[in-house]
Amino acid sequence: MSMSIRIAGQPYSYETEANAGITLSDGRRWWGTLVKWRPGTTGRWRRFTLVDVHPFDAKAIERGLRAYVLGDVNR
Repeated sequence: MSMSIRIAGQPYSYETEANAGITLSDGRRWWGTLVKWRPGTTGRWRRFTLVDVHPFDAKAIERGLRAYVLGDVNR
């Protein structure tokens, strides 16, 4: 299901799904949420993963998306 949010007055669409993996350097397992997002409602999807965030934790996902879009995180 697509969700929408306004960030700095601009609309963004996003979808989430569960994600997990293994860190290659030390073999540590991780889980999180893959966030697919795009400006507006059409166009190419962009992606990033929020580690240790459950796919149903809407508040944490929206905080992460805002930080990512505004460039407040290390990429």
